[in-house]
Amino acid sequence: MNNMLFTTADIESAMTGQWLNDLRPECSLSDVITDTRVNCSEALFIALKGEVFDAHNFLYKAVEAGAAALCIEKKYAESNQLNFPVPVYMVSNTLTAYQELANYYRRSLGNLKIAAVTGSMGKTSTKEIIKSIFCAATGKHRVYATKNNTNNQVGVPQNIFNLNQEHRLCVLEMGTNHFGEIEPLSCTAEPDVALITSIAPCHLEFLKDLNGVASEKAKVFTGLKQNGTAVIPYQCPQVTLLKRKTASFNTISFGLEPQADVQAEYLGGNLQGSQIRLNFNCLNGESFEIKWKLSGAHQAINAAAAAAVSLSIGVQPIHIIEGLRICSLPGMRMKIEVINGINWVNDAYNASPESVVSALDWLAEFNQEDGLLLVLGDMLELGEQSHSEHMRVLNHAFGKFPMATFCLIGQQMSQSVNNLDLPEKTYFFKDSESACKTVRTLSKQKNTIFLKASRGMKLEKVLPEHEAV
Repeated sequence: MNNMLFTTADIESAMTGQWLNDLRPECSLSDVITDTRVNCSEALFIALKGEVFDAHNFLYKAVEAGAAALCIEKKYAESNQLNFPVPVYMVSNTLTAYQELANYYRRSLGNLKIAAVTGSMGKTSTKEIIKSIFCAATGKHRVYATKNNTNNQVGVPQNIFNLNQEHRLCVLEMGTNHFGEIEPLSCTAEPDVALITSIAPCHLEFLKDLNGVASEKAKVFTGLKQNGTAVIPYQCPQVTLLKRKTASFNTISFGLEPQADVQAEYLGGNLQGSQIRLNFNCLNGESFEIKWKLSGAHQAINAAAAAAVSLSIGVQPIHIIEGLRICSLPGMRMKIEVINGINWVNDAYNASPESVVSALDWLAEFNQEDGLLLVLGDMLELGEQSHSEHMRVLNHAFGKFPMATFCLIGQQMSQSVNNLDLPEKTYFFKDSESACKTVRTLSKQKNTIFLKASRGMKLEKVLPEHEAV
């Protein structure tokens, strides 16, 4: 946070609660902190509770680190003798209070427009594409985007507190794997535009089925401003539900379909990039061809989604095109490196069945099968559909690349090959560590190695040691 200032009155206005012993202090707070390991000087320390931690156990450390006031849960105050030299504000739930305060701060940033992004796949890539377009439109110093993987209940308000009065455009990623998680994030951010990138089998362990996925993702529109814009795929599973949820908002669609408000046409590519055409059907039918650093039809769809978001808040096509041209993705998202003369394609940040299928289709465009090593790991949180979804993905992979070499990592991958026609060179491993030696040995005989799995599989461990992250 930068030069933020909360007064006692602001705390009372933002968060439902009361001061301990009804002692209302007069103090100003220049930061909001949830971690005692950082500088807490002149800050409000909010004691959050998680599955494996409770920050109420570190209140004295927060005071020692300079906290000017504490926010705690009322139940904790009632069951403990408290004697702190700083004011204490009591609330029923500190996470809710944290989000309420973030929303209060967001409302103070009157010149800021926020785009919220969620979806079963593509949300992080699309967030980065939107960020690149925003930077082309206003300059980097006026743009803020979700940092790293901070897209959860704590991360979204944390990112909002990082905003300042200079920011004009912001894109916030919102993730979920349980019912009830997206709505409070949307209400905290109050976005000007909200995007669903896709609906696909993902987190089915908790969201049950595609209807559950769509219903939860559609909660991103709950906090959308009354005059805001909803951006949805032109065609996807449960699209009727999405249209119903967005009926009261301005709505823009995107996709590969000619009927989409923003249509993407994928014109082909390779490891170094691709060419796409964007047709702005919602803007007098303007059309632009673009060469950019990303490739694959799935990335073309993400470009259309990002363009639709940008158009909805007034970004001009010239800046959209420039933003796409300069865009690159961070971390383990289609990260392509040449190591010892071999192409390593590291897409091990996360995986869902549809994202794996999309990546395989992209690889099939330009890779010779006998020079390809596919390292595929388990896709997690698929619940009762895990076996069938792994079988579907493997059947697709084996059909695309019958002559390629496969290293399959994890229990689900190993158990899902029954009754499938296995390529001759298929190897099985229980985890990434046990696969390292074989993958590195096999890679010496290949042109391209592709890595894809859920984040929990830590597939990046198979990379050559000096490149592992």
